[in-house]
Amino acid sequence: MNNLALTLRAQGDLEGARGLHEAELAACTRLLGPEHPDTLTSMNNLASTLRAQGDLEGARGLQEAVLAACTRLLGPEHPDTLTSMNNLALTLRAQGDLEGARELQEAVLAARTRLLGPEHPLTLTSMNNLAHTLRAQGDLAGASRPLGRGARTGAAGLGRRPSAHEGDREQSATA
Repeated sequence: MNNLALTLRAQGDLEGARGLHEAELAACTRLLGPEHPDTLTSMNNLASTLRAQGDLEGARGLQEAVLAACTRLLGPEHPDTLTSMNNLALTLRAQGDLEGARELQEAVLAARTRLLGPEHPLTLTSMNNLAHTLRAQGDLAGASRPLGRGARTGAAGLGRRPSAHEGDREQSATA
């Protein structure tokens, strides 16, 4: 059900995707419990669809619940916790809470740099997302540091030149 919902979302059928995500979340919660990893994945994916629909409050509420559960159950630097922090930061930025987004993105970038290294694709995504938030805050000098470093590192590692704008990247869990 999750894969079909993600496909519908990718095709632009946000209502269809939302319905499937809601059904999957209800089933996971009933069968597995509210803090099972599959339930948390379902919550994350529903939140992503809600954000795509413009329901930022609904998305934020789910993302805050997922982040709290992941932090408590998996620890603050588990990959799923960092993904949850990243996704919540994107929602905060969409709501205009640039400082809240920046704080989360700085924490994600620091953890991913330490755990995965500066050239890992998820670290580069974190640099990119932070740079976009810094730019939105008007900190153009600050934005150019992570974005420039990330683009050079990523392009060298992947053997290609970076495009002028590589947009924000949300990490969705796809169980």
